[in-house]
Amino acid sequence: MDKSSAGTTGMSTPTALYGEVAEWLKASVCKTDKLNCFTWVQIPPSPLFIVQIQIFTLYYVFIYMKWTDEKIEKLITLVEEGYKPKKIAEILDTTYKSINNKMYRLDLKVTYTHKQNCKNCNLEFISYINSNRTFCSSNCSATYNNRNRNLSDETKNKISKTLKSNPRKSKPKKEKICKICKINLVNKKHKRICESCKLNYYKYYRPSCIFTFNPYDYPEEFDLDLINIYGWYSPSNKKNNLQGISKDHKFSVLDGFRNNIDPKIISHPANCELMLFSENSSKKSDSSISINELLQSINLWDNKYSI
Repeated sequence: MDKSSAGTTGMSTPTALYGEVAEWLKASVCKTDKLNCFTWVQIPPSPLFIVQIQIFTLYYVFIYMKWTDEKIEKLITLVEEGYKPKKIAEILDTTYKSINNKMYRLDLKVTYTHKQNCKNCNLEFISYINSNRTFCSSNCSATYNNRNRNLSDETKNKISKTLKSNPRKSKPKKEKICKICKINLVNKKHKRICESCKLNYYKYYRPSCIFTFNPYDYPEEFDLDLINIYGWYSPSNKKNNLQGISKDHKFSVLDGFRNNIDPKIISHPANCELMLFSENSSKKSDSSISINELLQSINLWDNKYSI
């Protein structure tokens, strides 16, 4: 670049095309304005294909994507007819995003349904705009279409015989019994527990049957090596030890609730057994001992440890 063609002090070369980097010359220095020299470094222009892409994008944004009055009117009519934005974009040969933005600016909302009257019973019903539905139900459609059919007596008799021989049988409703108390009926559709059990069992009885003792206080009664090997059970959202040891009720809490047994008996250390959580979960709510066996073990425990 020649010094004479550099221009006046403090000026730069014209700005490059959209996205390009312009060349900035050295700024003037105080007291040495006349002797200031300009840079000899010139940033080379981008390759030709980048310039072509930039020209194409500018053309697409400012010319091709320009919304005319005809396009806006067509957009409004298509929205009123119930077309979705994706389909409108295909019809107008534009992008889905541009259709959405234009609809937002014009405050246009697609109404997919409209009200119309049934052709048979003349009742008002809601249907999709794009569908060719003219009847409110299949019964109205059958009665309207079969109105002009002339059936012979033989066909009528055949139809009546088949209907009488195979009448529609309504299925009897199954009585749902509560899975906890096995007594009260459950009326709700997706429920298996009655309201009284939901309150008494889950809120009061079951929390009061939790073991509160420390197994390390009774090393003769429990196999503490299992805890040292596997550790205590912990769910995945805490310490994540799903293969750990858990405290199991020999006589289950559910059986204790059904038989009205005092929670202190169920939560006694004599009713506890250490086992893997996988074995405990497969055992479910089954009891491994009877209530009489539990009471005998409680008496032996109390005599041994003078509780």
